[in-house]
Amino acid sequence: NPTNGIFSIQSSENISAIEIVNLVGEKVYSSKINSSQMQIDLSNQPNGIYFLNIKTEKGTANKKLIINH
Repeated sequence: NPTNGIFSIQSSENISAIEIVNLVGEKVYSSKINSSQMQIDLSNQPNGIYFLNIKTEKGTANKKLIINH
């Protein structure tokens, strides 16, 4: 972090859903999955700060993501 918009997510638990929103709360990415890792491509989004919400069987993790092309 920062990223150019393409990044991987890995977890020791299965991820059930991922949601990414921008600073004004608009959803820019959403996916329901059942995996412990995945690659996301947000290279079409403008530079800025985003919030990543990762849901697993044990709860939700929230992370800040910075895109800088």
